[in-house]
Amino acid sequence: MKIDKGISLTKVELDRIEANFLAAWTGDNSTPFIVDAPISASLRTRGTAIVRQTNLYTLFQLCPTLATWAVLTPLAIDYGASNKNVYSHISVFTNKNFDDAQAREKLKERFRFAARRIGLPVVGNQPTELFFAPLGPARSQLPDMARAFVGAALHLGPPAVEDTPSARDWQRRAVATRCPNLTRLNATISFDRSAYCARRFEAWRRGNEPLTEAEALLFAAYDQAVIGFGRHRSDLVAPPRLFWNGFTLALEAEPSQSAQSIKLGPFPTQLPGGSQVAIRTPWPEKITWTAGSIAQDIEVAPASDEILVFDADSGVLLTRTALETKVIAVASERQVVIASEQFGVTSFGPSIQSADPGRFIAWTITGDELNFPGRLPPWDHITSRDGALDQCRLDRPRRNAYSFGVGWRVDPQNRSRCRRPNQNSPRTIR
Repeated sequence: MKIDKGISLTKVELDRIEANFLAAWTGDNSTPFIVDAPISASLRTRGTAIVRQTNLYTLFQLCPTLATWAVLTPLAIDYGASNKNVYSHISVFTNKNFDDAQAREKLKERFRFAARRIGLPVVGNQPTELFFAPLGPARSQLPDMARAFVGAALHLGPPAVEDTPSARDWQRRAVATRCPNLTRLNATISFDRSAYCARRFEAWRRGNEPLTEAEALLFAAYDQAVIGFGRHRSDLVAPPRLFWNGFTLALEAEPSQSAQSIKLGPFPTQLPGGSQVAIRTPWPEKITWTAGSIAQDIEVAPASDEILVFDADSGVLLTRTALETKVIAVASERQVVIASEQFGVTSFGPSIQSADPGRFIAWTITGDELNFPGRLPPWDHITSRDGALDQCRLDRPRRNAYSFGVGWRVDPQNRSRCRRPNQNSPRTIR
């Protein structure tokens, strides 16, 4: 394959470049935002040169990861800093012309096709939803996002990152409340189904180092934001974590300079940092926690449509998830599962009554199936021969797995395919 300036590329080299970009995006320290992937400087330089000297529509077909990255990267770096012309930024970076409407429509069509090939669930035809939602926070809006997150942490407490739905709601509420007019930032945060932004905010709060150059800028924005509020990072106290102590549910508060308490009855109960306080039965679904000026309701017992999964050895809450979840990815070999209704487990058998008579418990191992009798699942759930069971499966987390919309997004080169089930046999959607 010949490209401009006398440089030649073979299909083998293009495949290698594409594989390297894909590995950087889906490997260690991976992120749902492809422009923030830990791509080496040399690989970025080589990829940029190829993009600028090769037909972009050829790259959409042969190198979808590289091409998608090339369209989004200039928007992440330059959009809003000099001007807000989406196509001019893409044009400068790729060395292509998108002045006429036909060229722009073709770009959007090919981008949408390539992005979906690599697992990005992009939708729509307008730049905000098509380009900006999967882009990640624009660098020009990092100070706004930082002020929103730090403000939310001071008012509500930091996100409970062990509970993805709760953390996802936290980050959406923070941005929607404090940056309602920043459509592009709100679209990005809504796109982040895995609560990655909240989890990396928590990493900053705990003093971890940034993973990438882009994240270093975000962490610096958090530093400036907390100073702007006249506070210190230590003032951002996280809610207590939920544990299984072997007999009952318990809460453990992190060390803090602020006095912490929970309301288990008519009077507050002090919650010393670093120690666990057992929750009396019957377990409430929510408990009010206070730390200094922060007051927040925290979730405890599972609701009627939820299950809690704890690590059987450490007692740490691994996930709080809905009953209709098909596959539960956990970093654990043995688990304790608690639900508000009876269920069965492949290796354990029927669940037993917990210390709370209204909740049921079972011990599980990776690979077990959980069956909830009497629940009639929709067609895309696991179904028994008579359609009377709703099941989910406990799996080890797949490397590079993210929650994007419905189901799991995994390494595109190792995606399993779902088929319409035989009505006479059960199946598991992975």
